[in-house]
Amino acid sequence: LSSVREDSDVDEPSSGPFICKLQLGARTTAAQTKSLITEKLILKSKDVIGAPQSQQALLFIDDLNMPITEIYGSKPPLEFIRQFVELGGFYDTKHLEWKHVQDIATVACCTPLNVGSNEISTRLLSHFCILVLPATSLQSLQRIFQVLEGLLQAHKSVIVSKETTALLFMHESTRIFHDRLVDLAEKETFYQFLSNELNNYFKISWTKEKLMEESPIFVDFLDYTVPLDKRIYRNVTSQKVLLLTLEEYYLRMQTKESEIGWNGNGKATCASLASYISECSIYRLSTSYNYTFAHFQEDIKKVYKQAGAEGRRTILLITDSDIIQESFLEVLSCILKSGQVPHLFEKDELNNIIESLTSVSEMAKESNKLDDMYSFFLQRVRHNLHIVLTINPTGLVFRQYLQIYPAIVNCCTVDWYENWPEEALCHVAKSYFSQSETFRNENVKDTLIPMTVNIHKNVSIIIEKYLKETKRHYYITPKSYLQFINTFSTMLRTTKEKMLSERACYHSGLTKILDGTSQIADMQDELLVLGPQIESKSKTQLLTKPKITLKEAIEALDVEASQKSAEAMRKMNRTAQPTPKKTAAVHHEDLKSKSELDDNEEIDQLCTERHPKN
Repeated sequence: LSSVREDSDVDEPSSGPFICKLQLGARTTAAQTKSLITEKLILKSKDVIGAPQSQQALLFIDDLNMPITEIYGSKPPLEFIRQFVELGGFYDTKHLEWKHVQDIATVACCTPLNVGSNEISTRLLSHFCILVLPATSLQSLQRIFQVLEGLLQAHKSVIVSKETTALLFMHESTRIFHDRLVDLAEKETFYQFLSNELNNYFKISWTKEKLMEESPIFVDFLDYTVPLDKRIYRNVTSQKVLLLTLEEYYLRMQTKESEIGWNGNGKATCASLASYISECSIYRLSTSYNYTFAHFQEDIKKVYKQAGAEGRRTILLITDSDIIQESFLEVLSCILKSGQVPHLFEKDELNNIIESLTSVSEMAKESNKLDDMYSFFLQRVRHNLHIVLTINPTGLVFRQYLQIYPAIVNCCTVDWYENWPEEALCHVAKSYFSQSETFRNENVKDTLIPMTVNIHKNVSIIIEKYLKETKRHYYITPKSYLQFINTFSTMLRTTKEKMLSERACYHSGLTKILDGTSQIADMQDELLVLGPQIESKSKTQLLTKPKITLKEAIEALDVEASQKSAEAMRKMNRTAQPTPKKTAAVHHEDLKSKSELDDNEEIDQLCTERHPKN
């Protein structure tokens, strides 16, 4: 994990001049520079400001290379510093008056101009006495390497021989230096140097190839039942045990962290897993479309209060998608370099923080002065706060960030996440297929696992050909591999559900057809049995049914016609004195009846002609 440097601050002496620290950034303005310089100075007269009585002030500027050039080609913070050093004061833009500054000396630091840093005006450098620090000697480097932080974690129960000491030295050297390397040739050179040093100082002959294949790993979390303060830093002798331990931690973490998930090469997941193993609370930015710099400052305040005031071990996890504005990197650069963000808290907020730390500072035997309490607060922040940046190195944006904000690399432990090895791809596919209910057949899983790995490897080979032919980059990450497995599983599950649905429909149709066939067969059998009976009954009904001759039918028609005529006569008798209209109606009825009789006679005649009597 990356963290702020604890030795980056300039310690203020107990007596003598007090130090005003001015930390410049890429986006620092002239107004901010003025405010940072004058915040600890006092007003001595109407137009004179300076250090308190009988004291001297030392202004320490870190560093002059940071401000970037504006649109007009100048650097306003450096121009303000040049005016301040050259003329001994500056203009008060609020009252439009010149302010003299007394009893203050200026010390600044910068990097050489030939290492890719921003250019500094020679007009500004002419006012300083320049001291160039020479390259560090070999003896000094040896002392620095001897005090590596990882070596201080050695335990007497583990480091029992020069071989174990060499293994620990190999692990720490690899963790600090090798993890920053990207090119394969550079990595081989590093292992060659390491092999030579082991032979010179430890008298151990380990070849470069052996170191590359069997690089040692030291951890302190193999036993998750041991409390954090009693863990022992020891060598991992079995990769299988380490894998099982990490899987156990990951399963335990998933029960508490609901937002954990795979992301690209697994950077955010590894950071979350490391925070869980280290018993740190992880804090992530809740960025949205309306997320602004003010919201980012509020999140930084929460993290500072959590780490400094409450004393909780905290990890601030920031992904490249969280960096909506470049000003976010300005704040992070300040935290990485010194652990302090200028003008982060208001006066009321700072007073509340100091009040909450009163009891803790008394137990730590710290001074109750305001400046001492604030320094104690920052010290707790540096100890408890760790910053993790997950950045995509592709493209030019990452290089520009490193040039403008070098603290991203200089003040961090760099871990490069490369492509997953074939063993990891197989393990992930096996784990995914084992959790899915779609792949219950072991033979199917044994076939799919190498198939998915081969497809991923073949796509990586095709990408290299694509780059040579088109000069365009296309990146395949383990996230693409996981998406491929997920897509394949979804398609297979959808196809399987469709086939099962079609099979169910086909089975239902066949069942109905078979039921209909059996019913038809049963009906045919019943017809074979009931056929003779039906035929005999039909014959019996034909014999017993009365026969109606043509003569009887004609007589029935005559009877019906006579009944209608009688009914018409009865209607006429009911009306004693009929009106002309009624008489006409009766006459019409008579004509109608007569017409019907005539029609009946014609019907009888036709029946007689077509069917003469025997």
